[in-house]
Amino acid sequence: MKSLSIKLGVVVLVIGFPILCYGGNVITSIGEYYLGQDIKTVRNLVEFTLEEYAVLQSFPGWFDLPGEKIFKAPDVIFNRHCWYLTIGALNGRIYTLGLQYISKDRAVADNLFEETLRYIKSQMGTPTEQTKTPKRYIWDYMDGNVLLAGREAMGLWCINFLVTGKHPKP
Repeated sequence: MKSLSIKLGVVVLVIGFPILCYGGNVITSIGEYYLGQDIKTVRNLVEFTLEEYAVLQSFPGWFDLPGEKIFKAPDVIFNRHCWYLTIGALNGRIYTLGLQYISKDRAVADNLFEETLRYIKSQMGTPTEQTKTPKRYIWDYMDGNVLLAGREAMGLWCINFLVTGKHPKP
């Protein structure tokens, strides 16, 4: 296992891999993936299909940067639940890590959202911005932001947890 050294960091280990690393109070990695990492060094990724890219392109602001690629990574355990992990890379470097949890049960999703919110607040403090409808919390920092959002879509309850950094220069 590759070790990560982050000054004043806290690392939570899950099955041998650090699930979240904090540089000070800023989340910078999920599992074995971290912001700024060279995508060529990452294993077990599957790039989005043309159809998946087409869906993203149908939403303004999503996947509109030249050199951007999106990958599916192995699922990770966070807050005792299995989350999907998606990675965004620009110019060969990771600039976004996205966890997504989907449930048919609103109560399960609501409880997990609140539990995740409490956990992030305990690590990063009060969010910079928040809205109740939709449920969205943002923590801004100098080099990026962290977002926690929840909503219903097509009868499913979705939680998105995103860690983003500056867009790497070519």
